[in-house]
Amino acid sequence: MWEYVSTRTKHDGLWSAWTTPVVWANWGKQGKIGPMSYLAGVWASNVTYTKTAEKNPVVYHNDNYYYLKGEITLINPTITSLG
Repeated sequence: MWEYVSTRTKHDGLWSAWTTPVVWANWGKQGKIGPMSYLAGVWASNVTYTKTAEKNPVVYHNDNYYYLKGEITLINPTITSLG
């Protein structure tokens, strides 16, 4: 997918002809929609955090924010794969 642009200028009240269109941007195809990240609060070892195809929890711990990679569940504090 390409985006083209043409320009023209105005001099002494008169517009010039449009320029030949040139490529302005080259857009790729739409990729797969990923999960929506959301703030799940401050990390707690007694809480289960699960990332799915639709959602991804982000937790705050020791002045940093953490999120899960892959479809996994973080349980006190071990990681188990969902598949």
